[in-house]
Amino acid sequence: MTTTLCLNTYAPNIKNARVLNRIKDVLDWCGHLLLRKKKPRSIHHSEIRKVFGNASKPLGRWLYSNLLMQTGDYAAGHHSYSYALNEGGYERLRNMVGLSTVTSAEIAMELYGPIIRGELTPVYTDKGGRRYHPIQNIRRDDKKVVFSGWWDYDIDSCAATLVHQYARQHYRWVNPETTEEPFPAVARFVEEKASVRQRLATVAGIPLEKAKELSQSLLFLAPLTPHHRCSIFSLLGDDRIRLQRLKQDTFVKQLIVDLKKMWHYAMGGDQRERGLRQFAGVGVASPPDSKSKYRQAIFIALERKVMDVIHDWFGTEQFPGVLMHDGFISRRDVDTHALESYLLDTTGYEIRLKKELLGLAGAGA
Repeated sequence: MTTTLCLNTYAPNIKNARVLNRIKDVLDWCGHLLLRKKKPRSIHHSEIRKVFGNASKPLGRWLYSNLLMQTGDYAAGHHSYSYALNEGGYERLRNMVGLSTVTSAEIAMELYGPIIRGELTPVYTDKGGRRYHPIQNIRRDDKKVVFSGWWDYDIDSCAATLVHQYARQHYRWVNPETTEEPFPAVARFVEEKASVRQRLATVAGIPLEKAKELSQSLLFLAPLTPHHRCSIFSLLGDDRIRLQRLKQDTFVKQLIVDLKKMWHYAMGGDQRERGLRQFAGVGVASPPDSKSKYRQAIFIALERKVMDVIHDWFGTEQFPGVLMHDGFISRRDVDTHALESYLLDTTGYEIRLKKELLGLAGAGA
């Protein structure tokens, strides 16, 4: 549920320099939310209070109500509320204090200009096992404008590719005499992505663009349950008939069987690696208790391994671009075949890189 904080009749005195500067500071902080469009971001209440001030005071409450839309829920010690920007309120306040209306692409240029111009290299932090920098929040349509002339590289079917190959490696370690494909439906899911998504869209009665989200939910074993809190049921418009058609499809049935088997071996491989590290005297954290979180953790660890190798391939201090979660953008036109070969030699994973020249008229290569 999304909540816009209640408006009130308070009107700030923008002729007061302190009030004017507070509003401008808050608008500056809101720039990163504009980059995310409607996608909420989890923000701790202490950060909100530091920027907006006390919500019990008139100015703080007015800023909250005009600029933020609260969503999600709060659990002490676990997760904070999420917030999205009220874009209408953002534009009104900018006009009120004499600031011109700006696009999200212009905000990105203002915030990250030195990186975009190649003058600085992003400094990443670890966030949930991934390398993170706020520049990664730039949406795809803005990225084409901001990084026009750069090259965009994505690992094709990143999650399915990595987890499938990782689980297959462990399966063959457990069953060394076997050479056959242990998860044939998953192999088809990876190799025939376009036709599989078309089939899912047709069977489920959803637009093709939603089939990508459906395929990701299936990959991570989201339940096929008619409940409003289940992602697949929500994606199908809470339609029980569509859900039943999906569950009865012969390919989907086999896919789910193979996915469960794949994740069983992926978890087995992860547990074996944890045991080897413990035996070597290396401190190892326990895996997540929740199976869904464990599956996500396995994928993120595999993705991070690949992205670290890509970073090293360029040279740790001279990376000519920006790392994303499952790819990167670069000012250089990279030899994808050479990089794919290096990844295979270094990680053991056979990866396909998709490549696109960014710009409003950019085309795939």
